[in-house]
Amino acid sequence: TLISNAQNSAPELDVLIESGQAKIELGDFEGAIKVLSDALKLDSESLKAIYYRGLAKYRKGDDNGAIIDLTNSIKISPNNSDLYNQRGIARFNVKNYLGAIDDQNKAIELSPDNINAIYSRGKAKHFLGALEEAMLDYNIAIANSEMEAYNSRGLLKRDLDDYEGAIDDFNNAI
Repeated sequence: TLISNAQNSAPELDVLIESGQAKIELGDFEGAIKVLSDALKLDSESLKAIYYRGLAKYRKGDDNGAIIDLTNSIKISPNNSDLYNQRGIARFNVKNYLGAIDDQNKAIELSPDNINAIYSRGKAKHFLGALEEAMLDYNIAIANSEMEAYNSRGLLKRDLDDYEGAIDDFNNAI
């Protein structure tokens, strides 16, 4: 019956997901994608399996594949700020800066203290040439100890010909 099959597959599903997570940690992204795809054959709507497969694709450099899995994750869990943030980062990587900003805005709407989303939105704004808006996001990220934002703000200051400010930020990033 469906109920007994679901009960029997739950432990196997958990083992496959945990195996996929471990493979990601070990850098075996292809292996993780395979194991997590097998998990999805047992439960096509397993948020963990879809998310971690998307993460494996992202870490492997398959941003378009990651975007597909993260979009499916968002369909299952539409109020999860981290999913929008992750998809926004993948969209940034494929140079879909407006899509990245849309995702980061949604992540921030759902979780206003999501500093990573604020920082990532700043990067997308920077690449679109919205320099003043990017600076605001970088400043918020830096005020909340997002050290990587120092480097990005240094690059922005360099673009604005503020070389002394850029050097200060680069030194803080080190």
